[in-house]
Amino acid sequence: MIIPFEVQIYIKKVKQYFISNTEARKYFYIDEYESYFFDELTYIAQKNYNEKQDPMLSIEQFEEIRLKILSNMMSKDLNKEEEPPFYNLNLSLLTDLSKICLN
Repeated sequence: MIIPFEVQIYIKKVKQYFISNTEARKYFYIDEYESYFFDELTYIAQKNYNEKQDPMLSIEQFEEIRLKILSNMMSKDLNKEEEPPFYNLNLSLLTDLSKICLN
C-alpha cells in the first residue's frame, strides 16, 4: 500500500509530538501499543486524506484510537485477576493535541 506524501508527513509530526510529550504517550498507551496506535493513525489519516485531502485527525478520532486500545487492554485484563485500567478522559491532553489537529 502506497501512503501519500502528505499522510507520511503528518504521521512523522505526530510521532515527533509523542517523542517530546511523555504524558501524551501515557494517555494514549504508546509505550505498550505503539505499533497498533500508528497503524490505526495511518489508516484514519489516509481515509481523511482520500475524503477531504487533509490527513489530520480530529480530537474525536484520536480518542477513538485510544478507546480501541483501552478496550483491547480491558479484554485482556478480563483473563487476569487484576483490575482493568480505569477510563479517564484527560481533556488537557486532548486540548494539547491542537498542535497536531486543527479540527
